[in-house]
Amino acid sequence: MTLEEIPYDVKIKILNNVWCVKCSSVTGVANISVSKEKSDLVIKGISTRCGGPVARVIERNV
Repeated sequence: MTLEEIPYDVKIKILNNVWCVKCSSVTGVANISVSKEKSDLVIKGISTRCGGPVARVIERNV
């Protein structure tokens, strides 16, 4: 699975629903980097609210 394979409307929901430990809130993610770990997709970046580091894991159901 790649980020491009996720439907646009779902991708927007994922990228705008990331928990930030620094600002203790749900935020969006900017400056995105994407990697694969086994069958999971890992999205890393910075919070659009406070600039703190955030990450989101998209698990692939096999």
